[in-house]
Amino acid sequence: MAAPNANGNQTLDSILEDLTTPSGKLVSSIFSASYTDTDNDKFIGVIVTSNLSQSSEGEWQWSSDGGVNWNNISTSLSETEGLFVSEKDYIRFLPAANFNGSPGDLNVRLIDTNLVYSSSTPITNPFNLGDVGETAAPFLVDIDSDSDFDAFIGNADGELYYFQNIGTNSNPNFTTSLVNPFGLSATEYNDAKPSFVDLDNDGDFDVFIGNETRDFYYLENTGSADDPNFSVAFENPFGLVDNRNYRVSSPEFVDIDNDGDLDLFVGASRGDIFYFENEGTSVAPQFKAAVTNPFNIDIDLTDTTPSFADLDLDDDFDLFIGTDDGSIQYLENVGTANDPDFAASIPNPFGISNVANLAKPAFVDIDGDTDLDLFIGQEDGNTIYIENQFASGSIIDASTNGGDTAISSASILLSTSVNAVNDAATFGGDTTGAEDEDAEQSQEH
Repeated sequence: MAAPNANGNQTLDSILEDLTTPSGKLVSSIFSASYTDTDNDKFIGVIVTSNLSQSSEGEWQWSSDGGVNWNNISTSLSETEGLFVSEKDYIRFLPAANFNGSPGDLNVRLIDTNLVYSSSTPITNPFNLGDVGETAAPFLVDIDSDSDFDAFIGNADGELYYFQNIGTNSNPNFTTSLVNPFGLSATEYNDAKPSFVDLDNDGDFDVFIGNETRDFYYLENTGSADDPNFSVAFENPFGLVDNRNYRVSSPEFVDIDNDGDLDLFVGASRGDIFYFENEGTSVAPQFKAAVTNPFNIDIDLTDTTPSFADLDLDDDFDLFIGTDDGSIQYLENVGTANDPDFAASIPNPFGISNVANLAKPAFVDIDGDTDLDLFIGQEDGNTIYIENQFASGSIIDASTNGGDTAISSASILLSTSVNAVNDAATFGGDTTGAEDEDAEQSQEH
């Protein structure tokens, strides 16, 4: 990993004096010409480390919603407390009344995809989630099609606890749990680990349930996207074959080869990751025989639970594996979206810390801020929540930069200018001519 290079100051197009609605410009458009990266990491935004403008000149501002709402950029920023603005956001200068000239510049550093997650302090059972007994295995899905994420948590007894989200997609609030709702039943298969997926592409979510047996356990949703109903379970569907190596399984679906259908990865008690390529279609899956630890996956731990997420925003899926010792192992995909290749594992990246054994991770944007947050089930039946606080408006320490960091060692300037506008002439006194007329009349007399 190498830090990006920043080269060449940038200038926003000049604006007119007294303009009250300057449109601004995309951060990616402003700084793309200044950005290079030796290991081809993607540009994801800037850290503003100082704002040299004065209030008498106006305000530098940023917007994360396409210019609908604007936020002032503080003049108190520093290298240790810089403002992150995403490459998808806009920046503008809003001039003060009657100001023209060149306002103070912004100093910025450029960031690549190696800085994409900032962990909050872990919270146990957030948003009114609850203890499910032993060995929590969370999965979050919009099961009732109301545009927010509901929670299903499996446990060691094979039960599925359902927590409906009666809040919103930005402010979740879960109800008291129901056990095995919608006709779900996993009580004969201990160590339930659910994975909801629309395998038959009919617009609703079906579910695979990992369990302690050697079999795959599948329930099709015969209801609808907003009123689910799960049919009688199928064992080993879609060409899957039971195997004792799959005991205490944790299924995860992802289109790992970018061919438009979902492939299956399974973690298990022995620690291996098993890969089943989908050689069928997006509506009629058919899985090939298992490949053990494909794409250079290599960890020396047991009770594995895989979870895929593109946290580094490079358009391929990276792999996170929960393990018996409570750690989350991170394997970056250094290949491509079509041809994955996983780097050596790194324990507990991005400030993530160990949990109390049998970590079972699940990524989801639970607060609607466009980044992925992390839920981790653990052995004692509780679920840990770690918010990703790396979003536009975050305060970032940029004092450590260059080298193998994600922050450019060089700072560059962003400047602009405000062009004067000739104000309309004004006249004082009586402009009607009445006074002169009166004077003339007096002289006549």
